[in-house]
Amino acid sequence: MVKELEKFTLSNLSIILDSSASLVLGLQEESNFEYAIKTVATIANKALSTRYHVKFIYYDQIKRKIQFTKAYGRMTPILNSLSKIDTTDAIKVKDLIDASVPEIERESTAVFILLSLTSDVTQRIISLANQGIESVIVIFDPRSFAAVLDQKIGNFYGVFSQLMSTEASYLTGEGIRVYLIKQGDHIPEALSRPHMFVAS
Repeated sequence: MVKELEKFTLSNLSIILDSSASLVLGLQEESNFEYAIKTVATIANKALSTRYHVKFIYYDQIKRKIQFTKAYGRMTPILNSLSKIDTTDAIKVKDLIDASVPEIERESTAVFILLSLTSDVTQRIISLANQGIESVIVIFDPRSFAAVLDQKIGNFYGVFSQLMSTEASYLTGEGIRVYLIKQGDHIPEALSRPHMFVAS
C-alpha cells in the first residue's frame, strides 16, 4: 500500500483511526486495536519519510472530542498522540468519518484504519471518493484476532468476517483499495501485498 501511495503527486495524507471499544478483539498487544496503533505508526512513518504532510485524526477520550494532529517530516507529534489513545464507545465510526471530512484536503489521500466495516461506513467512504479523495482502508480480520482468545470464539467471529468481506468486496468494486491484516502479520509486509479483502 505504501508503495502505491508514493505514486500520488499530492503530498497530503490523512490517517483516521477507529478506536471503538466494543470492536476490540484479542489480548493486549495481540489485539486488533494494538495492531491498528502499529499500523498508524507504520503508515505515518513511511509517508513522512517520503515527504508527505500527515494529518492524524482520532477521538480523544480525555477531551471528549475529535482531535487532529499534523506532522511534517517528524514522527514525534503522531507518536505523542498515539501514546495517549485508548478505546472508547463515545463515538461511532460513521460519526468519526463525518467529523473528519472537513479536515481531509480535497484531491488528497485518506487512510481509514478500521476495526469494523459496515454498510454505513462503506457509503460514507464511497461519498468521499466521489469528492476526489483517494480512500484506502485497512481492516483487521475479526476471526484471527478472536482466535487468540479461543478457537471456538474465532469460529464464531467467522460470520463477522464474512459480513466485512461483503462490504470490502463492494468497496473494491468501486475502485477503493482495501487491505487486510491478520493476527501475527508483520504490518509492513501486510501493507506491501496487493490490496485484498477478507477471505472466506
